[in-house]
Amino acid sequence: MGNAAEAEYPLRVVRRFALPLLIAFAMAAGGGNADVVVADAKPSSATKEVSKKRAKKRKRTKKRRRKKKANMPRNWTWPPNKEMKALGEKCLEELTELGVVWKKATATRKVAVPITVPAMDFAGLKLTPIFRKPPFVIDCHLARAIARAAPDILASDVTELRFSTIHEYRRVRLRGRTLKALSRHSLGLAVDVYELVRTDGTKVVVAKDYRGSAHAHAVEATLLASGELRALLTPGNDPRSHHDHFHLEAKMTIPTPAKPTKRARKRRKRLRK
Repeated sequence: MGNAAEAEYPLRVVRRFALPLLIAFAMAAGGGNADVVVADAKPSSATKEVSKKRAKKRKRTKKRRRKKKANMPRNWTWPPNKEMKALGEKCLEELTELGVVWKKATATRKVAVPITVPAMDFAGLKLTPIFRKPPFVIDCHLARAIARAAPDILASDVTELRFSTIHEYRRVRLRGRTLKALSRHSLGLAVDVYELVRTDGTKVVVAKDYRGSAHAHAVEATLLASGELRALLTPGNDPRSHHDHFHLEAKMTIPTPAKPTKRARKRRKRLRK
């Protein structure tokens, strides 16, 4: 049934069957003198009310679906919640234990744990810019992921990754299309690597050497096996948008936060404006 039919159906049943029976019963009980007042049901008003409620429900559903497509880590919020801050502190401690020398960066839009690594040395693996100048803002989780994978990459006879971009506020580019969702570059959680440098100084250029390079495939396999990355896009799995570079995205696993109080929700709403 449609919305109008659903709203009017019970009223039609009442008018046709229930009311005559009630009137007859009241008249019999009161000797035929019962006063029966039947309220005007106004089915059109009821129908409008039902339609309004359903429209609001559809709007909420669409809003939830849009949020799901935002490409943010699960439980990610801005500004960072308590769970994200605690996760960031733990990440920084682990990064220090891995031997990475880092500094806190100034607050950066959408980057939960912004840092810089002055020497761009991640447990012996160097990251060198192709054309941009330092400092490079990076989220701790990406720095830690690279440092953890570094020993295996170094074992593949690769000592340096030459990159173009780490943090940049932009949309996702996938299979030749620009999507509405924000790229993980916006969060400082991704890096684009265009060249690999071997121990003897030889460069492996992804754009022209990927297909026949054992070193490029070894690094790709190492990164996939590390368990540190959420995604690895290469000429092998996305030749249209990533034909000339490796796109590395670090994982960021955020625990489910406790339900915020009404006061906390109001504060977060003010900060978002």
